[in-house]
Amino acid sequence: MSELETSVPAYYIVAKSLDDPQIEFIQHALRITPISAAIITDVYDQELAAKLSDVVCQASSLLSAHEIAQQVYKETGQSVIIIADTQLIDGYDSEGKASKNEG
Repeated sequence: MSELETSVPAYYIVAKSLDDPQIEFIQHALRITPISAAIITDVYDQELAAKLSDVVCQASSLLSAHEIAQQVYKETGQSVIIIADTQLIDGYDSEGKASKNEG
């Protein structure tokens, strides 16, 4: 596995309530990362998820969403987005640990 592959988060938690400039920022930031799906736990988040991924799945809980995202990354090597409560966007590794942005 190359250094680039190890530095890409397995999945991202994206904030539920984003304004249009924030959505554009997220779309631009994730342009270089293959996103296989967006996972929601609340049907009301479907519209936002569809703006960030062509595939939208619903999980029964946030814990299930984390587990699904980890499994998808392990099987495909592609990142997943989870729509949930957070500041803007947070990255997580394949073990579910938050990535720290040192920039």
